[in-house]
Parts: sequence; structure tokens; C-alpha cells
Amino acid sequence: MFKICLIGCGGQSSRVHGPSLRKYAGFNPQAVLVACCDIDGGKAAEYSRKFGFMKYYSDFEKMLDKEKPDAVSIVTPIEATFNVVSKVMKHGFPVIFEKPPGKDSGEARELLSISKQYNIPNRVAFNRRFMPLVRKLKQLMLENIKPGTIQNIEYHMGRFNRRDPDFSMTAIHGIDVVRYIMDSDYKHVKFFYQEFPELGHGVANIYMHCIFENGATASINFCPVSGATDERVRIDALDNTFLLHMPFRGSYDSDGKLVYIQKNCVIMDLTGKEVLDGDEPFETSGIYYENASFFDSFISGHNPQEIETTIQSVEVAECIGKRLPEY
Repeated sequence: MFKICLIGCGGQSSRVHGPSLRKYAGFNPQAVLVACCDIDGGKAAEYSRKFGFMKYYSDFEKMLDKEKPDAVSIVTPIEATFNVVSKVMKHGFPVIFEKPPGKDSGEARELLSISKQYNIPNRVAFNRRFMPLVRKLKQLMLENIKPGTIQNIEYHMGRFNRRDPDFSMTAIHGIDVVRYIMDSDYKHVKFFYQEFPELGHGVANIYMHCIFENGATASINFCPVSGATDERVRIDALDNTFLLHMPFRGSYDSDGKLVYIQKNCVIMDLTGKEVLDGDEPFETSGIYYENASFFDSFISGHNPQEIETTIQSVEVAECIGKRLPEY
């Protein structure tokens, strides 16, 4: 038996994480959803009924002590992440938790230190790494281009009417997925900010000009008050180009798309419906696979240690929040 507990039964958890865990338990007889927890006991009770958890709690440490889970899924607000994740790891339980790993790089590095000290399997849930179309993209790149031949990546994130005073915790998705696709760390980044004070404090377009350790470059643009919700990626390598439209519920092209072009000929043109873990948003967005692959890895005897792979993404995103000119 593989016992799973969940902490955090709010809106985001109910939309995508509860359905993901319910599906995983449905396909894996050894997986048991033993308990969920929320500081609002009413939410926890409703969540347990809706997604098939056997028990519910309002105190997560009491839940851990009683249930002794094999893994814990944590979906809490950013402000609570460090406190909850650090305590769960110190109790000795493997964790998969929502990005980012703490509200700043200091908390992220402390979580990394705790995970190493206690040797706790862990995953930070940057879902774009696990989207079906992104996984297909990585497969095509591995099969068709030589290491070190990526020349440039162009990434664009558009949002409609997102007037957040600090967009960095959404921008971190783009920062991380470009790093993940490039398979290299940032060496130097210059930031340019197009402020819109008439729309609210901190509202701005953000433009990043990047050089990576492998010598490749990238341009990354965030436009939170544009007319469309979308994310676009173009990867250029020697003789090869990949065009990725990421799938998003509610966007004008919610299915997504992946086009592979070699020597000016279209080799592959896929819609998101052709590369699926399922049709539901929790599946197309990668949430299901990020959970399933973590649990499968752990059940198979591996010890995934992934906090370390996300630290630089937090550091670069932190620059945006502080309006720094370069990294």
C-alpha cells in the first residue's frame, strides 16, 4: 500500500490537484488517499468526500503523526509554503509541493538544505515541465538535435487584465520552463520594465534578454495586460526549429500546438489533442503527470531530489519583484 496525504484544500487544489490524485488512485490499486487537511475543517471534509480521501483533518501535524503517509502533496499559499514543507520534511515524509519553493530565494535555499539534511524525496510542482506537449517537445529535441546546438529561444507570456502589483510569481513559470527546455542555467540576464502606473501599482510589461551558460540566448517577454491569454515558445537550433503553443483552459487556442520544422520542411504538426494524458485541464496542464511520475518514481525505489533544480528560477524571478536591472 502506498499512502498519500494532501495538505491544502482550497480553490487551486480542488480544480486540479484533487482530480489528479483521484485519477492516480483509480489507476493504481496500491495507492490509497488516506487523508486530506485544511485549516478550514469544513473545506477538508468536503474535499475528502469529493475526491475520495478516507479521512480529513484541520491540523496537518496531527494527520502526519496518525496516518504515517508514504508521500505528501502540499498545495498551500506561497506565504505558508516554507513553514508547511519544512515541517513535513523534518517529520521525514516525501513531499511534492506547489511552486515556488518559498516566497524568496532564502526560503528556497533553506528548504534545499533541509531536504539534503533529512534525505527527503521532493519535487517542486512547476507544471509546465510536465505538460504533454512540453514532454513531446523535449523528446523531439533529444532525438533530432545535437547537445549544445540550440541557438536561441523566444518565449512570450500574454495575460488579460492581470494587474498584479508583483507579477514575478507568475513569470517564474516562463523563467523556469525556458531554463528547462534549454537544459542550461542563466549566465546573465538584463531586465527592462514598461510600467503602466495608470493601471495600478506595479503593473508592467517585463522583457528579459538572456545569455545561458551553454552560450545560447533567449528573449523572454511577459505582457500581463494584453488582449489574450497565451504562451508561445520558439526554439531555433542548427537546421531545426520548434514552435510550441502551450495549452490553457479559457484561452483562444486552449488545445495548444507543437510544430517541428527541419530544413524549412514541416516534419510534424501536432495539436494538444494528439498528445494527451487526458482531456481535462488537470491533465493537459501537466498537473496529473507531475504527481503521477513523482509517486511512480518513489514507488520504483528512486529518490527524486528536485528542489535544487528550481533555485535559480526563484533567484531570477526575485529580480523582477525587486525591479533589478540585471541578474
